[in-house]
Amino acid sequence: APRPFDDLYDVLAVGGLVTEVGLPQTTTTKPLNASPFPVVLGVIDDGIAVFHPRTRRDMTHTRFLAFWSQTLGTVSSTGVASGLVESAADIDASLAQLSHTTEEALYRQRAAMLYDPATRQSILRASTHGALMLDLAGGEDPGGPLSNVPLLGVQLPPQAFDDTSGQRLQIPLIQAIRWMIFQTFAYDLARDLVINASLGTVAGPKDGSSFVEQQIAREIARAQTYTGRPDCIALTLPYGNAYADRLVSRHMLHSGETTEVLLRVQHDDRTPSYLEMRPTAGQTGRDPGVLEIALAAPGGFGAAGPQTIAVGAPLDLPNPDGDVVARVFHQPANPALTVPEPAFLLAAFAPTARTFDGDLIC
Repeated sequence: APRPFDDLYDVLAVGGLVTEVGLPQTTTTKPLNASPFPVVLGVIDDGIAVFHPRTRRDMTHTRFLAFWSQTLGTVSSTGVASGLVESAADIDASLAQLSHTTEEALYRQRAAMLYDPATRQSILRASTHGALMLDLAGGEDPGGPLSNVPLLGVQLPPQAFDDTSGQRLQIPLIQAIRWMIFQTFAYDLARDLVINASLGTVAGPKDGSSFVEQQIAREIARAQTYTGRPDCIALTLPYGNAYADRLVSRHMLHSGETTEVLLRVQHDDRTPSYLEMRPTAGQTGRDPGVLEIALAAPGGFGAAGPQTIAVGAPLDLPNPDGDVVARVFHQPANPALTVPEPAFLLAAFAPTARTFDGDLIC
């Protein structure tokens, strides 16, 4: 008998739809750099202020050697797949327009060219996360001590941030890191590369076993092999800056004991919400599938369990109309990964507001 598909394939991650096959395009062909910089600083974020004065060598020349504005699919006005890559000369040409227009107007032009009008467009805001992170990492007034440190930038697609768990930004983030490594070392732009990615993903065990963790480690290892130097690249990631968000809790359970976890989901959330139940360090050999799980909704409109949850037999919580609004899955251990992933339970909660009009549904 033929083997079922589940035994043949593993889905590592699901990215956005790309409607045209091809690499990001640039308007110039760059030769190898005869005099590499000591270091180049790369910034990967949302809403990067590419034209800001603190990203320039002087008032008319940018510090960016290249800038990739990522998109999901083809930019209709340019025919470019996966976004738009600009060289320093391209950005300088835009800066020259500041003699008769404003920086804000340049961002509006870029947004109109790159993004669907219905898409969240952070580059149109007066204050953005990407602009702040770039300034903290390497912003400098023209002529200042850091003004000669060159930059690489990747503006992630707006859709990468629609899911606040960070799951949708993983593929664009890996693409951005790979692109920066290629730009730096294939073109001999600099001896060393420092990447600042003040982004995070809430989902996953944070033990090196997730797809994004393993793939980032592979990209860094490839750069180290290519250059022959283990110190050629440094990746700066955030740690602990969401400590006040109460995203994690820890419970010690002995046989026969019970505990309660209160999860608050916003009433107008247009994206799914998730809760992972994982064994802590030192308990990774234990399968949380032995736990009895119960789900209860506020207002008393529904409850499910308690029961143990077998693999392939999730626990459902329906609303009074019979629609499933929450479901708990049992994910078995995956020892085949480079860093084996232990078993865990995943509770998934449906959006509480419809995506297309925002009406409340739960």
